[in-house]
Parts: sequence; C-alpha cells; structure tokens
Amino acid sequence: MRATEAWDAIRDAPGEVRVSVAIEAFTRAAPPATDSREEGALVVIGQEVLRKRVALTADDRVALLSALVAYAGRHGSGCRLDPSWDHTRTVLRALERGGEVDRLPAEHELLQRVRAALVETDTATARRAVPRVDAILGVTTGDVAIFAEQDWCGRAMEGCVPDLPGEVSGAATAALQLATRASSARPPQPFLDRAAELARTHGDDTLARAVAAMLRAGALPVTAERGVVDPASGDAVRGLCWTAATVTPTPELAAAVGAWVTGGWTKAPGVGVRCRKGAGGALWALARLGDAGAVELGRARALVRQPQAVKEVDAAIDLAADGLGIPREEFEERVVPTYGLDVGAVRTAPLGDYLATVGVERGKAAVSVVGPDGRVRKSVPAAVRRDHAGELADLRALAKDVSTMLVAQRLRIERLLMEERSWEPQVWRQRYLDHPLVSVLARPLVWQVVGPRGRRPFVAPDGTFVDVEGSPVSWDTDDRIELWHPATVSTSEVEAWRLRIEGLGVVQPFKQAHREVYLLTEAERSTDLYSNRFAGHILRQHQFAALARARGWTYALQGAWDQPDDLARLPLDRHDLSVGLWVDRPWDAEEDWNDHGIFTHVLTDQVRFSTLAGEDVHLADIPVRVLSEVLRDVDLFVGVSSIGNDPTWQDSGDARRRTWGDYWSSYSFGELSAAAEVRRDLLARILPKLSIRDVATLEERFLVVQGSLRTYKIHLGSGNILMEPNGEYLCIVPGRGDAEPREIMLPFDGDRTLSILLSKALLLAHDRSITDETITSQITRR
Repeated sequence: MRATEAWDAIRDAPGEVRVSVAIEAFTRAAPPATDSREEGALVVIGQEVLRKRVALTADDRVALLSALVAYAGRHGSGCRLDPSWDHTRTVLRALERGGEVDRLPAEHELLQRVRAALVETDTATARRAVPRVDAILGVTTGDVAIFAEQDWCGRAMEGCVPDLPGEVSGAATAALQLATRASSARPPQPFLDRAAELARTHGDDTLARAVAAMLRAGALPVTAERGVVDPASGDAVRGLCWTAATVTPTPELAAAVGAWVTGGWTKAPGVGVRCRKGAGGALWALARLGDAGAVELGRARALVRQPQAVKEVDAAIDLAADGLGIPREEFEERVVPTYGLDVGAVRTAPLGDYLATVGVERGKAAVSVVGPDGRVRKSVPAAVRRDHAGELADLRALAKDVSTMLVAQRLRIERLLMEERSWEPQVWRQRYLDHPLVSVLARPLVWQVVGPRGRRPFVAPDGTFVDVEGSPVSWDTDDRIELWHPATVSTSEVEAWRLRIEGLGVVQPFKQAHREVYLLTEAERSTDLYSNRFAGHILRQHQFAALARARGWTYALQGAWDQPDDLARLPLDRHDLSVGLWVDRPWDAEEDWNDHGIFTHVLTDQVRFSTLAGEDVHLADIPVRVLSEVLRDVDLFVGVSSIGNDPTWQDSGDARRRTWGDYWSSYSFGELSAAAEVRRDLLARILPKLSIRDVATLEERFLVVQGSLRTYKIHLGSGNILMEPNGEYLCIVPGRGDAEPREIMLPFDGDRTLSILLSKALLLAHDRSITDETITSQITRR
C-alpha cells in the first residue's frame, strides 16, 4: 500500500480508529522522543485525523489531555500552551465537540493543568482560550481577563459586563467567550448553532441586550490612544455581530451593530481603517436583521465614503433586499430612518428649564435652544452645557446624522430623474410627502399624476397638491405618481414652472424646474456611438474623482504608472446600460504629478454608452432623460473641477501658464455652458429685486457691475472677473464657507458658482468699502 493510500485509509477510518491514531501521534510528539521535524509531522497527523467531528470516550479525553499537558512542558521552561499552536487548537476543539460522557476524575485535574498553562503563557489567544477550558469544566470564573491590558476595545467590552443586570451579565459573559472564536470571514455553522443555544438558554431578549451593551461599550471615539482595534477584539466584535443575527432583532440591537459599520470603516489618523473585521461582521448581521437591520444599512450607505466600503455596503443591501423579496430601489425607500422627527422635520427635547430643538433648514439640521421666555438663544446657555452635556452631545450627533442622511437622500431622489419610476399615490405619499425626513426634500419638488386623464404636474409645499396656476390637483385609484423632468416637456411648461417655483418662494433641494437640459445634437447624431461635447477639458483630478464618486460613478485615480484612456463609469442597471467617460493623462504637461506619482490633472475625452454586457449603444437609442442626466453629470464635473474656473490659475507658475494658458482664458471668459445659460435666465428675473439693480446689468456672457472705482465683468460660467477699461483680470478667491448673500433667496440649492458670482457682484458694487488689500491693490493698479 502506498503512503497516500494509507493516509486516505486512516482519514476515512471509523472514529475510534482515528482517535487512537491522534492519541498516539500527540503522545509521541511530546518530549523527549522527537526532534522538531518529527514533532511537526506527528502534530499534522493528529490534526488531520481529528478534523472531522468524532465522539470521545472518557478514556479518550484523558489520553488527549495527558498528551497535551506533556506537550506543554516540552521545552523544559515551564508549562506553556497557546491555541495558535495546531496541537493545542485541535485537542480543545475535539474536547468541545466530543459529546457528553461520564468524565473521569483525572480529566478535571488535567483540565486544571491545561488552564494553568494557558494563564502562564499569557498571550492574547491563550487568554481567550481560558473561558473555553472553563466551559469544558462547567464553571464560569471570570478571573482571567480575555483581552490584553493595552487592548482598549476588548477591555471596554469586557469591563461593561459586571455592571449589567444579573441575567444580562451572565448572557454577556457567555456571548463574549463565544465571540472571541470568530476568526473567519464568515460564521461557520457550529458558531451559529452555539449562539442559538445561548439565546435559548438565556432568553432572546436577554442575549440581545447583552450583545448590544458590549457593542456599544467597545465603539469608543477615535483618539490618539484609541486608534486601530486590536485583532483579538476585532474577532470579538465580529462574533458579537454574528450572535446578534441569531436573536429577534430590535432597533436598539440593530443600531449597536450598525455603529460598527461606520465605526469600523473610520480611519485612524496615520494608521488606516479602524476595524475591517467589525465592519464586515456588522454588515453580515444587518443583512439578516429584517427591517431593523435595513434601516441601519440605509444609514451606513449614507455615511461611508471609501470605495471598498461602499461596495461592501451595497452588497449587504442587495442581500437584504433579496431577503425581503423587494427590488433594491424599493428597499432604499423603505429604510430611510425618521430620527424621531415629526412631519415638519423637528424634534424637541427638554433640557432643564430649556427646550432643545433639532430642526432642518436649507438641507441641514442644527440644534437650537429655546429659553423659558420662548425666545431662541443665539448660543447654548452655560447651564445647559454644564448640566446636560451628554444630552446636548447626543442631539448634536443626531443633527449631524440627519444632515448626512439628507445629502444622501437628495442624491437618491435626484437620481430618480433618470430612473423614470412611478408609485401608487398612497405609497408615494407615505414614503415621500409624509415621511418626516424625506418630505423636506419632496415637498418643494414638481411631481406629476399620470393616468387615463393624462399628465397633471403639481407641487405640494404645504402638503396640498396644486398645479402651475395654483388650482387643486387630485388623483384616481388607477393613477401613478412620477417625478417631473424638464427634458420631457415643452419649454413653455418649463418656463411656467420656473416662475411658479420662484413665486412660491420655496427652495428646491436640487435644480429641477431650473434644471439644465441636454438633448442630442446633430454632431452627436453624426458620431453616433460617442459624444465629444465635453472633450478637451483640463480637470483637477482629485476634485473630479471626489465629485464623480459622490454622484455614483466609479473612478480610480490615474498616475504615472497607468495606461492612457482610463475612464469613469456609471452603471445604470435599470436600463441595462453602462456609461464611460474617457479621461487621458496630460501628455503635454511637465511632471504634472504629486509626490505619490498621481497626476494633478486629467484631460476629458469621449462619453460612450454600452450595454452591461459591453456592446456599444447608439446615442439616438438612449432614453431622453438618461442622456440628459448623464451629460449633465459630465458638465458638472467640468464646471466644478476645470482649471478654467480657478481664479488663482495665473499665479500657478510659468510652465503651466505656457502649457494650458490658452485653455484657461477660453474657458474662463468663453461661450456659456448649459448651466451658465440657466444662471443668466434666472439672473434676468431676480436682478431687478436686488439692491445692486441700478449698477448691475446682463451683457451676453457677463454680469456687469459698475463700481465707484472700476467697471467689473463677471463671467456667468466661471465666475472669473475682468476689469474695464483695459480688460485686466481681477483675482478674488472665495472662502471655503462662502454662501449666497442673505438678501437673496435662490429657488434651488446646489449651484455654488451662482452664489459666489452674486457675492462678488455685491462686493464690487461697493468697491470703495473693500478693505482686503489683496483685492484693492489690483483694483487701484493702473
């Protein structure tokens, strides 16, 4: 019989034979009979034959433990064991899976010696094995810390256990001991079986409270001392999340698990991602926690930013949606949390004699405090900061979460302009018009009822449906609700809705009535398979990448190592389409890369459509909404990240000015884009209402402002400025937090260039009052 045949025969032998072989191998592996090579071979034999579950007799258990104790003293330097060693791990696992028998007194003595060896070894894996030995002994001592002293996360979870109520504390001890064994990326079935057994033993609700308490305790904020989570406690967090998936879900439990998605993906400064194990375990659990987990997945999707994190959250959402038997887009509508807000997007909380309010205004949430006299305080009173610091911090954290979720929901609803979705009226009302958070975004938008009676657009800023003339709009039982899009209606209807939105004084969360429309051009009909409409622009690569990812595109930064013609992609699964925006390396630039070899700039090229299978699609076959929205995205990338709107470009060095100076000049003061044309149209209507109406006029591509010292021409596309009479460039760099002037209420959010343009106009209209020397020195220079 050949060696391989003999080996296969041993592995396939009955259990009692395999046990005998393992005992003999482990016994021979103990000193002094073996050298290191022979020892390793014997341990492998014992490990392999016990890989399958096997029943152990009382004598088998004693024999295996005797071999283990002998093995522990093999180096003559005390009795030491570590479960990271194959021998130790195999014997402990065999004892745990060996079934119930009447144990011999010798087993108890040998287990105590094994326990002492683990305590003496004092490694992370050895400490975590002590509770396993205690479980085999049938005792719970808790006298050995599972986690190392420097393991802040593990010690925090372990440290909260004694403070829990009695029955919860017992469940927490057992759950934590089990959780430390979560060493794989996905939970093995024996782990889940053991977790389910804990739920039956301690009670579903008790185990849920225990797991939630420990997860909350370990989720401490990042500090210099609390950076990346130790691998040992990362296993424990992952195991606790897996355990959470075996009990009846509650919002509190799901929130504790969900915190580890965002917390796990948080970056510790200078080190990296905090806890991938915890984040992965949390996503696995949330996908299986029903509606409670779904809400946390929606929250996580709004908060995570790293491409890999987004990919993993999306995969968990797809799995959860399949589990609920609903499409992905419906899942995303159902999981939007309310945060305890009322329909007016307000939540109040008493803080002593004061009332704190979390409210939403212009797409952001903030905390305000009302005094006993009913007046809103400009700042938080000292008494509130002193006596209610914890509650105040929680409210501010809530406001931050609400603001982040509003950004995510705004982008989701804006993407509906491309999707052509429709809803039953009652479903739409529940998910949009009456949802405490989503209603903030939905009510200022134009929707339309579609049915046998035709198409009837409406807006509902106060919950009442009215058309463009203010007349009531109703629906029938067989009608559907859609999001109105200006690309699918006449220009007269678009103009009427623009005037209506401006007249109502509402602020749309994104451009809708004033949205730019991109229809197929004759040039694009000629090129057929691609559009060159936005080719040849020079973009700041990092800014372009951030904006593209924020709008759902995928893009990898290009560097000096890359091949040319990389592209940004936008998958449109609902339409079986994929969009590609080709970008190229700046061939004519001199060393245009940073210290990491990443290009500072990239050049735009073609936009192409293909099926998800990779087949080219003719531009004429692309739905009107889809084409308009995709090209609007690309125009946005150019408008925001082009060097042409950089007011400091002329100070960027002689080499860059020589290379791309002509492009900068042509973009900064050239023909208007679609977005700039919309700005011009709006300015024509709001300019007569502004304080600068007597000194400001519109002339082709510019807003012209007559100051006391000079005349200024502000380009409607780039926001850059020329001064008359000699066409001299004026550099004004907007601050990061610059917003629209207070006297102006724009009918939409999201056009920062328009806000900056108006701020510059108001500033230059009173140029004698400017005190900034970097500006006045340019104005007075002749």
